[in-house]
Amino acid sequence: MVNTYKQLLEQWWQSRLQREQWVLIVLAIFVVSVFSYKTIWLGIKEENQLASMQLQNQIQQWQWLKGQIHQIQTLQPSNSDNNKNQANSSASQLINRQAKRNNISISRFQQLNQKKINITIDETKYNLLIQWLLSLSEQHISIIKIQIKRLAKNSNNSGLVSARLTLEKK
Repeated sequence: MVNTYKQLLEQWWQSRLQREQWVLIVLAIFVVSVFSYKTIWLGIKEENQLASMQLQNQIQQWQWLKGQIHQIQTLQPSNSDNNKNQANSSASQLINRQAKRNNISISRFQQLNQKKINITIDETKYNLLIQWLLSLSEQHISIIKIQIKRLAKNSNNSGLVSARLTLEKK
């Protein structure tokens, strides 16, 4: 069956004038070139533009977080009477209590040991997060590791961040 189609195609090709054969060859080369350009080159160009946009977004986020370092660095524990009363509370109790007071919704809470806890916050306002961290530092809970990510900018979530933290009670 394939041979019959092949023979029919060869007969059709041989029945064309040499000038027509050259036109068909040039047309085939042109179609293959356009197809290659559309699929390969434009695909690479589109991916490059997407990667460039993502890089710019990450740079903006890094610059924004870099500008917020001063607020985070001011989180130093203080010695108040309230802290001494709560010294016997567990780290998880203190963290949960302060989260409720500061309207922070903890989405993941993982106790690593008696003093260390991993916390994930999917969405909160940046200022509330900083206030919460300040209140935790006053309770002698320090930040071991922190990762804050600004959520996508639009009018509905201005100033919203997500955070991953490792906290430790001293």
